[in-house]
Amino acid sequence: MKYLLGGLIVESKKEYIRWKAYQYHDLGMPHLVIVNATKIIMEGFTNCGSTDDIDIWKSQRQYCISYAGKMLMHLDLRSDPSILSVAKEISDDAIAEIFMKRILPLIFYQKNLAIPLHATMVMKDQQTVAFVGASFAGKSTLAAYFATYKGFHVVSDDILPIFADKESAFTYSMVTKLRLREDSAQYFDKTDIKHIELISPIKLHNIFVISEDKEISCKRL
Repeated sequence: MKYLLGGLIVESKKEYIRWKAYQYHDLGMPHLVIVNATKIIMEGFTNCGSTDDIDIWKSQRQYCISYAGKMLMHLDLRSDPSILSVAKEISDDAIAEIFMKRILPLIFYQKNLAIPLHATMVMKDQQTVAFVGASFAGKSTLAAYFATYKGFHVVSDDILPIFADKESAFTYSMVTKLRLREDSAQYFDKTDIKHIELISPIKLHNIFVISEDKEISCKRL
């Protein structure tokens, strides 16, 4: 089974229901192969980051992902395609969520395939708007507002891969749920928030940076 996730071809013997809309039937070598592992062994790894009880461990071009001290995934970027070993006891929803928000950005960055922005994007009538900012800046809240009251669809939440050629910049829709903090979730009905599921590239039109700083520096892609 092949999927096109964030612009990358992912191959797995297992079918993931959450990724059904992203099944990929064209020819092409996968960028990543997902395999099941009886046990994830971590030796010689050092902690390089922690968010929401999820820790990322690194050793050269290998990474381990743990949650509350339990090893869940091992990512090996030393080969082509890269190999992601997943502990058998992890639920499919957990795999999908960690994969999109932790594994894909590592692959994008380490293999120089795309620029992973910390951003949320919405789209209406083929026009796209991305909100870039730090955690708690209000990216998801803005996306929820535009989706609820202005007829936009959510393309991606939290992670947005940017691909660029000589003429334009583009991205792909991501299989991520719009995550709202409790203080903002009370103002929206999740049934009103629609997501878009496409495997074709989506042109990037507008980027808004949410920041308290009065001066922001940007570089041309």
